[in-house]
Amino acid sequence: MENKNEIGKNKPITTVDNSPTELTTNTKPRDKKKLTKTLFIIFTPLLILLSLAYAMFYFGLLDNLMGSNECEYNGETYIDREIFDADDGCNTCYCDGTTGEVTCTEIDCDAYDIALESNQRDESEDPNIDSSEDVTEPNLPSDIYPEQIYKEYEFDGVRYLTYRRSNMNIPIDDCNDESGILYANTGDIEWKHFAKINELGSSKNNAFILDYVSNQYFILIIDANGAGSGEGIAKLLRLGEGESEWELLYCFYYIPENWNLDSIDNLKSVVEEFLQNNPQYEYNSTSTNCNNFELEQYI
Repeated sequence: MENKNEIGKNKPITTVDNSPTELTTNTKPRDKKKLTKTLFIIFTPLLILLSLAYAMFYFGLLDNLMGSNECEYNGETYIDREIFDADDGCNTCYCDGTTGEVTCTEIDCDAYDIALESNQRDESEDPNIDSSEDVTEPNLPSDIYPEQIYKEYEFDGVRYLTYRRSNMNIPIDDCNDESGILYANTGDIEWKHFAKINELGSSKNNAFILDYVSNQYFILIIDANGAGSGEGIAKLLRLGEGESEWELLYCFYYIPENWNLDSIDNLKSVVEEFLQNNPQYEYNSTSTNCNNFELEQYI
């Protein structure tokens, strides 16, 4: 008879392993997959954005979107809205800093020279066109040449003369390189300085149109320095009766084909109407091109 204490003596003993080894082994791959998926979601958009930024920088698209405010032309750098001579010495170029593009007029320089010479001959022969011969010869200040006299006006019994300086569009042999306004009371034979343009740089501003409305003077000044086409930056200024400083009202890009200066009756109204219909030509009054001169008042 078997001993009860020996029952099961030779049978294998089964033990339960409560260690977490098997559970840990089964969850680790899932955690890795979750982490990998999270990293993929986070970094994939970043990599795409970095790739796009690099491509835009490499191909110059980033500068176009942000706007460099500069243009490159023949190895020279120009600021936004700056006007400068084309390399042919005849045409004029314009810098669009938002795109970096340079736009130039396309004038046939040979044809332009011929037309300019013909126009100068016509002006000297046509008595209806303003010239120094059309204005009664007064005694001018010693620093002003007769060839510089452009137009004569009379407001409230006072006579005014605008005089101009020479540039590519207005060739004057005898010139003191100044422009401004002279005045004389009716019957006087001596002209005196009313206002004079002082340049603050390489600009060549000229007084074109003078007007007087409601006890206010208005003058249109155009800087066509180097612009063979006659285009340039125009400024409309105002001076109230008894005031000593001119106020800049408007600054805009002037294209001769858009204007008939000889038929302007109310200068301020004409300029305002033009800018309302053509706002793309107007400049910010703080622009350097609008403040490259000062109008010195004498009385």
